[in-house]
This record gives sequence, structure tokens and C-alpha cells, in this order.
Amino acid sequence: MASGELNPPINHITHAEIPGAIDKLRAGGVIGRFVASYED
Repeated sequence: MASGELNPPINHITHAEIPGAIDKLRAGGVIGRFVASYED
């Protein structure tokens, strides 16, 4: 990670998209991670 050679897939989602993301995680097959961002 520190060298920058590893680039994990990250899916940025909004607060409103969290329920759908949880459904996708439960169903399986999600590659990477979901990261929820909150708007100010």
C-alpha cells in the first residue's frame, strides 16, 4: 500500500445508497469495498 503498487477497488457511495449497498453485500459478488461519504 505504501508504495502505491496496490490499488484496491473502492466504490464511493452516498448516505442514501447505503441500504442498496448492504443488499448487494448480502447477495455476494461485490468486489472491493463501499465507502460512504457524507455531504456537509
